[in-house]
Amino acid sequence: MVLPFLRRDRYEVPLQCRPLTRVVLPFAFGDGVLMNSFSVKSNYREEMIDITSQVAAEIPDGSGICVLFTQHTTCGLTINENADPDVQSDMLGFLNRLIPQYDEHFKHFEHNSDAHIKSSLVGSSVTVPFEKGKLLLGRWQGIYLCEFDGPRERTVLVQMMNAE
Repeated sequence: MVLPFLRRDRYEVPLQCRPLTRVVLPFAFGDGVLMNSFSVKSNYREEMIDITSQVAAEIPDGSGICVLFTQHTTCGLTINENADPDVQSDMLGFLNRLIPQYDEHFKHFEHNSDAHIKSSLVGSSVTVPFEKGKLLLGRWQGIYLCEFDGPRERTVLVQMMNAE
């Protein structure tokens, strides 16, 4: 037996989301799934950019979960402390000591193998619950795009699943 909300003809998944495109998909436990995207420009080869306010601006009224994803192989997403910038400096410094940009064993021609490895370690997605239209982050938490091969313009996909 196929449940009605699992039938493929009941929803469409966009092949590619363009910046500032909103797509509402019917979903089993609420009014829908809202998908959007926004761009982030980095200024340095490596930096952590606080994108919390950009994500918060996308959150609809109600409660649910927000999934963020980046379609890039040399940047990542993470949640970490946003009160002391030394935390970002420490993280980038540690990753650089752990995985230097140039290593005699790296074979990738573009000399950004370190960025690919760092991105894999950090991850390409984060999930944050929201309630009454507000992200349920801890007091000192922020959402960061971790750039490892900039400066570049990156796209972050935002998918909100409303539980109400």
